[in-house]
Amino acid sequence: MIPGGDPVHIPGLKLFIGSHGCMDRSLVAVLGLTPSPAKALAIYSYIGNDFTSIVDGTLPTGSYTTSMSVSGSFTVAAPLLSLSLLTDISTQVLSFSFSDGRNTLVPASTDIATFKFITDSFGAPTSWQISLDRLFTSPSIVGQQTSEISSFTGFGDGGVIRECVELDSNDHCSLFYNDLGSNT
Repeated sequence: MIPGGDPVHIPGLKLFIGSHGCMDRSLVAVLGLTPSPAKALAIYSYIGNDFTSIVDGTLPTGSYTTSMSVSGSFTVAAPLLSLSLLTDISTQVLSFSFSDGRNTLVPASTDIATFKFITDSFGAPTSWQISLDRLFTSPSIVGQQTSEISSFTGFGDGGVIRECVELDSNDHCSLFYNDLGSNT
């Protein structure tokens, strides 16, 4: 590692040691070092490319635009280690916040959060699958909205809003309309 917070450049990723920030359209690791390296938090931030595909129905109200994108960050207790296979690190994630331009999902508003990574020999992410879902409640109500935010290496990013328009006999949402924004 380069001392003094200088960037280490790895194709598709910029890794910074210290308190530097970066606004790059790649996965960015910002490692906050403390006097005890065993207690260092690692914050990984992501800014995706603008959406290139928009599906906008009558419901839900509002629209994704091609100037919106997936962005966010998550925190783990220590930098990721070398992971040669796609590995689920969801239980290691201490906190997160991701936005698709219309919704922001954090642990308190997310029902399912999945974080899977492959890293190089230095622990720098080379492939990832991040999926965050807020589900319909049970019982559901007509007009209730849910959302999903995802980022998958090689497949792109996406944001989805669903609005319930019909309930079944058990008051579960049985029909909903989607709006979505995505890129590949």
